[in-house]
Amino acid sequence: MVETAFLLLLAAIAVDAVVWTLDTFVIAPSGLDEMRTEMGGSGAIQQVAMSAGFLILTSGLFLFFVFQMRQGGTGHATHSPPRRLSSRSS
Repeated sequence: MVETAFLLLLAAIAVDAVVWTLDTFVIAPSGLDEMRTEMGGSGAIQQVAMSAGFLILTSGLFLFFVFQMRQGGTGHATHSPPRRLSSRSS
């Protein structure tokens, strides 16, 4: 179950990056073309860079959480139950 969720989240991150790329550079009218019309060349490049940075940041966070989930949530390989205190008889 965790492995399936892991793979689905990796796929969602990849799809998000592909959709952003297609929307920004490929599908007409591209987001870059629209931004150039509104902001000029340098403003459009700055906006694309900020958008790409945010995508990289959020994707990196998602990847971190995905790998934490796969490891068991805390990053520890094993979880040991609390120790019982032994009572000594005198």
